[in-house]
Amino acid sequence: MSGAESPFLMSILETYPNKHKRGGIWVEGQVLRGKIRIGDEVEIVGFSDYPISSKVIMFDPNSTEPSRRHTNKIKILIESVDLDRFGIGRVLARPKTIGAHNQCQAQVEVLSPGEGGRTKPFFSGYRPQFYIYETNFVCEITLPEETLIAPPGWIGLVDIRLECKIALEIGSKFELREGVRVSG
Repeated sequence: MSGAESPFLMSILETYPNKHKRGGIWVEGQVLRGKIRIGDEVEIVGFSDYPISSKVIMFDPNSTEPSRRHTNKIKILIESVDLDRFGIGRVLARPKTIGAHNQCQAQVEVLSPGEGGRTKPFFSGYRPQFYIYETNFVCEITLPEETLIAPPGWIGLVDIRLECKIALEIGSKFELREGVRVSG
């Protein structure tokens, strides 16, 4: 499916309380795919077992066209939900289209020094930052049983355990980082 036909997904980059009578929370983020309209139901996914449902009230008139993808941030006013239910690392999505997980399996390529990556191999128990939705999360990598080390240039399937539940689905793109350096 192309992005416009796929269910709406937006990474949350900023949140603001709405200071007008209407109430609610302003959520600013990057539309990753799909479209959304006023009145649409959305879920806030990440950091908990249960997504929080809400409804789109309006768009910031200073935002660009809300259905645009990958080009601009948009601001959406969501019905009254506690501000602590929002935050960087969570996503807004069509209900029941993406789940929150703290474990996954992923194909990883360990970048070589020539690609700006590692100079030394890593072992099971390696704890880089898992970078997705403009946010870093602590994770722990477990190599396959038959693989003792992952040298620069190695490509393979690993198990990843995250410090908290985040929105993940098959095909999610992420980076493994050590500070500002991308290691995989």
